[in-house]
Amino acid sequence: MKHISLIITLAAFAALSYGQIPVSHAPIDKEPLLKINEDLVGIWKMREDTNYHDYFVVEKRHGYAYSVTYMNRGGDNRTYEHFNAYLSEVGKMQFLNVQYPGDVYVLLKILSIGRNGFEMTAVAVSNVSLDKVSKPEEVRKIIEANINNPSFYKDTLHFRKKLPLHVW
Repeated sequence: MKHISLIITLAAFAALSYGQIPVSHAPIDKEPLLKINEDLVGIWKMREDTNYHDYFVVEKRHGYAYSVTYMNRGGDNRTYEHFNAYLSEVGKMQFLNVQYPGDVYVLLKILSIGRNGFEMTAVAVSNVSLDKVSKPEEVRKIIEANINNPSFYKDTLHFRKKLPLHVW
């Protein structure tokens, strides 16, 4: 079973840096189908990350995808912790597919986006069976079957936007 440091989120959010969670070898959707939520574009701080200087930069990659950069070590690692991300919808809930190098995905269920887009709460999908899945259709099926199962998720993450960025 493979694990990966949760180095986002946000990315949206999210990529992350909080716990160890199982990953998927496929996203929920083969390609982005939902337009980006412009409220997610900006500079974000994750409450669970206690280093004051760590943050996420979420930029619009194109109309359906984000570019997420996790800035740690004082913002000194831009080339090493960069991810692509996009939204998927399953059962009226939005999920963020965060792609790590090597086609490995961390999946985040967005619980809420509030306060005019300046706060977000997400939870990481943590089902170990996803490590054996290689097709988006299979990932979607597993998530649909477990969408309201609390044991399917782990690590609730809280984000606060520090600075909005202009969306072109």
